[in-house]
Amino acid sequence: MIILVILEYILTICLSVIILIFFVPIFFHLQVSKYNGLVLWVKVNWLFNAIYCHIKKEGDQNLVIILKIFGLKIPIERERAKKKKKEKIKKEKKFNFRALLNQPFLTKTFQFIKKVLKHIVPQEFRVRLSYGFDNPANTGILCGFIALFSAYYSGYDISLDPIFDQEILEGELFLKGRLFCFVITYYILQLVLSKTFRKTIKEAKKIN
Repeated sequence: MIILVILEYILTICLSVIILIFFVPIFFHLQVSKYNGLVLWVKVNWLFNAIYCHIKKEGDQNLVIILKIFGLKIPIERERAKKKKKEKIKKEKKFNFRALLNQPFLTKTFQFIKKVLKHIVPQEFRVRLSYGFDNPANTGILCGFIALFSAYYSGYDISLDPIFDQEILEGELFLKGRLFCFVITYYILQLVLSKTFRKTIKEAKKIN
C-alpha cells in the first residue's frame, strides 16, 4: 500500500514537471552577427529564472556558457565537446548547398519559419543579410526564390541583399520573444519528418 502511494506521488511529480516544461513559456533574447567574425549572444530564462542560460561567443574567443538552476551555477564540461567537434570535422562530408535550391524544399522551409514567427510573436525582430555563391547563377536562383516567397515574411523587418560578384554570407539577426516547447517541437517534427525535407538533405550530403 505504501509503495503504491509513493509511486502515485512520483507519477504526480513527473506529470507536473512535464506539464511545466511543455506549457510554461520560455523567454529568450538572441543576437547573431557575422561580418569580420562571428558574434553570438543568447539569453534564455524559464519559470521566473528557475532555469537561466547565457551563451556568448565573440570572434575567436572560446564559447562561454553560463547555466543556473534555481540560482545554482552548473559547470559545463568543455574538453569532451572539443574532442567530439574535432572528430566531427574529420568525418564531415562536403555539403552541396545548390541541392537546397528547389521550390518544394524552400516552400517547406519558409512555411516553417512563418509558423515559428507567428507562434513566437516577437517583441523585436530584424534581419540584415547579404548572400552570394561562387557561381552567380546560383545566387540568381536563390534571389528568385526569395522574391517568390516574399509573402511569407512580409510585415517583418527583413532585408536580404544578393551579392553576385563574390561568395559571401554575412549579416545580423536580432530576435526577442517567447515560445512553448510543445509547439516548437511539433513544428520541427513536421519539417524534418517531411519527405521533401529528408530527400533534399540526403541529396545535399552526396559528394559530387
